[in-house]
Amino acid sequence: MVFSAFAGVTDELIKISQMTAARQNHYQELLTALETRHFETMNDLICVQQRSQVLTQIKVKTNELADVLQGVHLVKELTHKTLDFILSFGEQLSATIIAEALKGRNIPADFYWIAGYWSKQMKILDWLV
Repeated sequence: MVFSAFAGVTDELIKISQMTAARQNHYQELLTALETRHFETMNDLICVQQRSQVLTQIKVKTNELADVLQGVHLVKELTHKTLDFILSFGEQLSATIIAEALKGRNIPADFYWIAGYWSKQMKILDWLV
């Protein structure tokens, strides 16, 4: 299965990216709110025993996103390629959470990185029969 970003996340990432390129420093508040939204979704969908691992994965991804945004802020430029990369974080975050939520329900699922592109491949072996 392939998953998209959660509702509104892509639009929020576009807004954050544009604010960053315009050197509007309050983009960081929106980034924090986006991270918090994913933590809250994780808490709703994932059992307590799995949360620390998923929390770490979300934090690593949002830190990487913050680094990319800092680069956009410094050079005052947002290319199409950079925007595409930034928007991919919406899918990365949602797929990470959904894959772990499925695993917590004993449904085999993984999130893969292939050849430099994010590929959300959810293996639902029992459903293929």
